[in-house]
Amino acid sequence: MEHISFQIVEFGSDAFFKMMDLREEVLYKPIGLSRSIDDLEKEKNYINIAGFYDEILCATSSLVITGSEIKMQRVAIAEKYQGKGIGSAMLKFCEQYAKNHNIEYIYCHARSVAYAFYLKNGYSIVGEEFQEAGIPHSVMRKKLGL
Repeated sequence: MEHISFQIVEFGSDAFFKMMDLREEVLYKPIGLSRSIDDLEKEKNYINIAGFYDEILCATSSLVITGSEIKMQRVAIAEKYQGKGIGSAMLKFCEQYAKNHNIEYIYCHARSVAYAFYLKNGYSIVGEEFQEAGIPHSVMRKKLGL
């Protein structure tokens, strides 16, 4: 994983828009959605993270502090880079960010197809499955050792 690095991306930067394109390709198009102006406006308040393999943007996520927890959302890895440990490295980066800000829990709304991935990374399913964007999701949560 010596070729992978993560950084917080400034809203409106070139890297930010590349990150948004990656999300569109990986998360939205496969389920028939596209991002909206409202989605873009909300991004101003998020901690946007990009993952780079060498100089190529290949991963993205956003963090939202919700009181004593942090919500990780819009986790996307470019198809070509999936299965190489980049997703797990992204989670570790997000978890470390949370720890550095004295956040005890991290959670996400995971698509059902990603449950095994999050379980493998120490997350637990909390509550009942629900529909979001027309597909099954569950809240997945992890306690962070501070």
